[in-house]
Amino acid sequence: MISEPITITFIIAIAAGAYSAVLRYVMYELGGMRKLMEKNKQLQEEMKEINKKYISAARARRDSELKKYEEKMNKMAGDMLKSQLKPMLITLPLLLVSTFIAGQLREVYSDYVIMFPFSIPIPQFNLEHLISWRDAFGPVGWFWISFMLFSFIAQMKIGGVKNGKTK
Repeated sequence: MISEPITITFIIAIAAGAYSAVLRYVMYELGGMRKLMEKNKQLQEEMKEINKKYISAARARRDSELKKYEEKMNKMAGDMLKSQLKPMLITLPLLLVSTFIAGQLREVYSDYVIMFPFSIPIPQFNLEHLISWRDAFGPVGWFWISFMLFSFIAQMKIGGVKNGKTK
């Protein structure tokens, strides 16, 4: 059994990075999130144009046009919501995998604690204190911190590649 804290820290971080990569791949490639984002961007542009026409018709008090634009905007908003259902349904089972991972981390590395030289805000479901500032985390906390860091880096890379391609 591995007991050196630095080694455990890296093992948990690597597991979080792998989980982040798998989740991102499933969401963007298998779940169609990439296509969905492109489609939603186009729909938003169309929605802007329709909104401009709607405002123009409202100012001119053309009621028949207003109803037509309202119907179009409502249909587009509904389509956007429906299209987000597939990626969500595909990723839900992977979120259940995280429960298994957390259980394994708690069991295998039950004595592990990582201390930061600074505190991190942690959201809570307590109405008196919505945020708790902590500097000590167990294996599950470190897993989620690493996961968020890897996800943020991946998102920045994807955003950077997209911005580089469009320029």
